[in-house]
Amino acid sequence: MRKPVLLLLVLICGGVALSSCLESTSLEDYLQQKINAVDNIRLALDTKTIDDSLEHWGIRPDYLIEPNGVRYKIETPGVGQNPSLKSFIKLKWEGRLLSDSSVFDVSPNFQSYVYDLIVGLQTTLPLLREGTKATLLIPSGLGFGPVDLLDEAGDIKIPKNSNLIFKVELLEVQ
Repeated sequence: MRKPVLLLLVLICGGVALSSCLESTSLEDYLQQKINAVDNIRLALDTKTIDDSLEHWGIRPDYLIEPNGVRYKIETPGVGQNPSLKSFIKLKWEGRLLSDSSVFDVSPNFQSYVYDLIVGLQTTLPLLREGTKATLLIPSGLGFGPVDLLDEAGDIKIPKNSNLIFKVELLEVQ
C-alpha cells in the first residue's frame, strides 16, 4: 500500500512558504512570480518532450495547450463551478512520471486548497469545472523542479526535472 504522506508534505510545502507571502502580495501575484521564476530553457525542453510523447502516442491533437506549458485533455466535462486559487477542493488523482509511466501517487479523496498545490495544478485546476475528469501533462518546472523527491525509505520517488502526468477528477469545490 502506498503512503502518500511524503508527497502530501511536498505538495503543500509551497503553501507553507506562501503563507508568509500573503501579507504583501495577492495569491495571483504570488503564482505569477512562481511562473516567472521557471527556467525558460528547461521549460522549452520539457514542452518539447511532452509534445513529442503526445505525437508518438498519436494523441497530440486531443490536448489543449496552456501558455505556461501545461497540456491537458478533458476526458469528461463537469457541470459544477470552477475553483479559484482560494478554493478548497476534493479530488481523485493518479500521478505518473512521463518518462516511464510509473505511478508515484494515487489518492481517491485528496483535499487541499488550490494554492497549496504545485504550480501546474494551481494554473490548470481553475480551468476545470466540478465533476470534470481530465489528464494533465505538467512540465517539470511547474511540478517539483530540479529536486529529487524521496520516499520514506530514502529512495528517489520523483526524480528531479520530471515531467508529470496527472489523471484527475475534480470531486468538489468549496
